[in-house]
Amino acid sequence: MDEIVLGIITKNSHRNLGTTYLQTLAGSLQVPYSGIIIVDSGEDDTLRVTSEFCRERDKSFNPLNGKGMNRAKARQAAINHFLNCFQERWLMFLDDDCILKPNFFQEAKKYMMDMNIGLIWGLDDVEGTKFAKFLRYRGFNPREYSLNAFKVRGGTHDTLLRREALEGIRIPSYLQVLEDKYIKDYVEQMGYKTAIVYDGCWHRMDYHIVRDALEYYRTYGSIIIHRVVGNGY
Repeated sequence: MDEIVLGIITKNSHRNLGTTYLQTLAGSLQVPYSGIIIVDSGEDDTLRVTSEFCRERDKSFNPLNGKGMNRAKARQAAINHFLNCFQERWLMFLDDDCILKPNFFQEAKKYMMDMNIGLIWGLDDVEGTKFAKFLRYRGFNPREYSLNAFKVRGGTHDTLLRREALEGIRIPSYLQVLEDKYIKDYVEQMGYKTAIVYDGCWHRMDYHIVRDALEYYRTYGSIIIHRVVGNGY
């Protein structure tokens, strides 16, 4: 039996991201997952595209209605479905704009064998995006920024989570952002360690970055930016 279930949160992903979303699905095939849990709140054909992808590859398709959900509620819904409806050992969250690098799973599976590790995160490569240009303009190295950001606030864009490390988790429903920090903190409080796959993913985040930046600023002002920049710079 496959040990992994893939979780994706989408909102008009196929329409907004086009071939990037298709590349995300194609790149995920290096991971031996049994099915996809997709929490969708959009109105385009993302569910149909993902359903056909699963059917053609003999993987289960598990759509959840995400309308009206923020990120905390959507991730909690995916986690609940995983814990209640699957026996697999790992849930892997993959963002709709993340394309796994070819060696991601070869590196990740080594950490999966360590029973002390409950979260495996893939470093996101943002080269070629407007965000990378912005960071360099401000004098930051994008790779170091991503590493420091994970240490401060976690990340779920290409992240494997051990079943036992998720049991009992209740992500605060008001967390539209930083729900990934809550997940990382919870896993560590459960006594598990985290691991980093340095050959992680290409994060094609230009569509999301403006929206995300506005959400962070509206919710937390510049606090998270100061914390990330201040961690090692």
